[in-house]
Amino acid sequence: MEILEFPFLGTLLREYANKYEHSREKLIVLVHWTFLRRLFLISKNGENKDIMDWIKNDDDSFNIIYFQDNNMIIETKQFFDNENFSIQFKMDENNQSFLQMKINDYIDENDGSLKSINEFISEIESEIYGLDLVKKKKETGYSIGKKMIIKKQFFNHYRKISVVYH
Repeated sequence: MEILEFPFLGTLLREYANKYEHSREKLIVLVHWTFLRRLFLISKNGENKDIMDWIKNDDDSFNIIYFQDNNMIIETKQFFDNENFSIQFKMDENNQSFLQMKINDYIDENDGSLKSINEFISEIESEIYGLDLVKKKKETGYSIGKKMIIKKQFFNHYRKISVVYH
């Protein structure tokens, strides 16, 4: 089983198992696990924690704010639409990205299990790294132009990153 390769992922999936309305919601837990693996926590009511509240917004999205000790804060909005899982990552108005992935690439439609976990984690970590890179470039005064848009095909889906530099 692929999950055994990832410490504590099985534990997190079991922690939230009674909260899933659909097996696809395991992807939200996998995003959360990826942030934890990168040493992010959630701050809620002045308390730092690694367990997220399972609270859906009125539009069925999940908003989770992650932070690291090095003053890195990333707000996420995660949601599903038809066959896609989408995540908006935001550090500030000028440093954000949007990732959209096919649900069937990561959830087995027969039994609801996770698949291609390494690929999924790499996608999420790439977004986090990209935001951190832009933050560091802004802090050092490095600028490569007013606007950069990258669109590339990656494992049968498109990823669009929009970053605005000032």
